[in-house]
Amino acid sequence: AQLAFMQQCGVNVLVGTPGTLIQVAHAVRESGISLPISRILFTGERMGAAKAAVLRQIFPGVRIIGCYGLSECGFVALEQPDGRYLVRDNAFFVERAPNGRLLITSLDPSLPTPVVRYDSGDQLELCHVGAMTFLHGIDRADNAFNFIGNLIELKTVRQLVAVGLQQTDALVEVQLSTDVAGRDE
Repeated sequence: AQLAFMQQCGVNVLVGTPGTLIQVAHAVRESGISLPISRILFTGERMGAAKAAVLRQIFPGVRIIGCYGLSECGFVALEQPDGRYLVRDNAFFVERAPNGRLLITSLDPSLPTPVVRYDSGDQLELCHVGAMTFLHGIDRADNAFNFIGNLIELKTVRQLVAVGLQQTDALVEVQLSTDVAGRDE
């Protein structure tokens, strides 16, 4: 019913995490409903090549654009055609801490709680071209990982496995991949 409603309204843009967008794409394929999706904006996790390929197969000609943001301060940077993310420099001041982690300061004085030198938990490289600042090589700085749009801490997985196995010293290895349908494994 939602897809039929989206078709009736002429929806041509999708926004979400890559995992959620894959679910929508599979629902479109399985329903036989056609949506003229021309742009997809993703955030919340990295768009892997397998997921992008599935989205392009189901929505031919679609333009996929990444948006780097944090729930604490909103959208910080927009992906450019070369894969780097252009910082919204009128809204944020970004800097790289000595340990390589991204620190963000919001330049919006109207926020009820100002964000000053917020440690994003991400590590990356900064690149300056003229007055523009770009982020690239973005990755988690800790051992948490993103699975279907959810940030999961490895220590939580270890604790659950230890309880399930009734062992306090369980060793856990997590291997993430994407199947040919673009689903996280």
